[in-house]
Formats: sequence, C-alpha cells, structure tokens
Amino acid sequence: MAEIPREDELDILIESVLKDEKLLPTPVTLHSNVVKRLKLHELRKKEQLRFRYLMTGFAITVITIVLAVIFSISFYKWSVMFWYGSDAGWGYWDYCRTSFQTFWAKYQGAYSFLLTLGVAISTVVILFTPWAKSHKM
Repeated sequence: MAEIPREDELDILIESVLKDEKLLPTPVTLHSNVVKRLKLHELRKKEQLRFRYLMTGFAITVITIVLAVIFSISFYKWSVMFWYGSDAGWGYWDYCRTSFQTFWAKYQGAYSFLLTLGVAISTVVILFTPWAKSHKM
C-alpha cells in the first residue's frame, strides 16, 4: 500500500515533477469563461430551487385533493344522492345560473372594458417579465 505524503512533502513532490515542464500562458478568455460558467451554475441552482418549490406546491395540492376526495367519499352518502337525488341540489344550481345570467344582462359597458384592460395588462406583464429578468444578468 502506498504511503500518503504529508502536505509539505506533497508540495515538494509536485514542484519537483513540474519544474522541467514549460510554463504556458493563460488564455485571454479564461476570466470570461469562468464568469460564464459561474453564472450558469448560479442559474442552475436557482432553477433547481424554483423546481423544488413548484413540485412541493404541486404535491401539497395533489395530496389535498386526494384527502378531500377520501373525506368526501367516507362521510357523504353518495349512494343516497345517486339513487334518490336532492331537492335542493338542482334548485341552487338554477339560482346560480340565473344570477350569473342576470348579472351580465344588466350590462352597462364598463365590464367588458375593464375585463379587456385587465387581460391586456396581464398579457403584457407576462410577455415582458422573462425579457426584463434576462437583462439583469
């Protein structure tokens, strides 16, 4: 088994081996290449963190939905609803549908303008956000 030399012995060994080698100059682009690689490494770490947060939120959402379905199936008598129905179920649906229809029937013109303005502003923000973030590097 080879014996591992101490640190000062290792330095002497490396210098003795490399003393006959020709000293080459560093490339001109060395600094810019190192900076590019560091930026890429930083972007990779940010993307990994972003992905981790996104997947955590996704997992929490899926687990919540699954638990809600399990709770709903366990404690609600779906068979009774399926076979006998509910007197109030369709009545509430009719109420919601009618109130939504009459809400738009009282149209004064401002709703569509505000909706269009909101969609336009959010579209511009969504389109220019990646562009604005890319120039901060």
